[in-house]
Amino acid sequence: METARITVCLPAYEAESYIGAAIESVLAQTCSDWRLLIADNGSTDGTADAARQYQDPRITTIEHPENLGMVANWRFLLQRVTTPYFCLLAADDYFRPTHLETKLALLEHQPAASMAFGAVDLIDASGAHLDVYREPFNGFEPSRKHFHEFFWHNFVNIAGAVVRMEPVRRHSIDFDPRFTVLCDWHFFMVLVLLTEGFVFDPNPTSVYRLHPKSVARQTEKTALWIRERVQLQLAVLDEHPVESAAWVDLKQTRQRITQDLWHAAARQWLAQNPKDAELFWTLFLRFHSTVSLGWRIPCFLFDRARRLIRGHE
Repeated sequence: METARITVCLPAYEAESYIGAAIESVLAQTCSDWRLLIADNGSTDGTADAARQYQDPRITTIEHPENLGMVANWRFLLQRVTTPYFCLLAADDYFRPTHLETKLALLEHQPAASMAFGAVDLIDASGAHLDVYREPFNGFEPSRKHFHEFFWHNFVNIAGAVVRMEPVRRHSIDFDPRFTVLCDWHFFMVLVLLTEGFVFDPNPTSVYRLHPKSVARQTEKTALWIRERVQLQLAVLDEHPVESAAWVDLKQTRQRITQDLWHAAARQWLAQNPKDAELFWTLFLRFHSTVSLGWRIPCFLFDRARRLIRGHE
């Protein structure tokens, strides 16, 4: 067997219907020097049985007796990567045959890039094509040019990303258990912050499935998403102040991150979620005074009225 260049990490939970297609897409890759690590996260359906059907020596299947949670399972897999590169393939997604070959070639051509990611085909639960997820990048992009954008938006669809392990190990970057739905955003944000840049492939070589149970269905309006977005952004600034200060103003950015949390607190209080309401209000008061609400509330009410008149709400 060839020495593997890349480890494909495949976390799975209750994925009996999809995992076969994911595994077969790895077996169909035009490059063959890969390892596939499958970690079944305590599934109660036939996920583990479906995975065990594939006897290729490059495939290792691990079965957790109990569900560890998504982030813990991702960390479990990442900690077992020994190859120069890794990628994460969700059990309900799959790769086009040239995915690994294409992304590895980009990384080997651009040694300063810490990761290669690209456009991704989006499908629904039945496999029907919905759209192509693209971003406004092309080729090698330096971190100094784009960290500010990464800080405010996660550009990386994880199904389309291949990561170089050397900077991950050097900077001890991991999927942070503090963030249950946005751990990938935190991972990629820190990776971009601490390395020279990334390379983007505008051609989709992987497929991302959207269905009712997917984490991607978490929207920017949920309390969980808002809480994790604020906490991960503040964590990056607090834990990497020197690197962050090179690209953003720390004080202004903290104020911008938290400027609308008074509104989120009010909404959670009205929804009878006092724990989230208290957290949002406490975070708001860390960086703002109650006096500032004197102009924020009228502006908010005016904007809401304008949106209602225009039919946006």
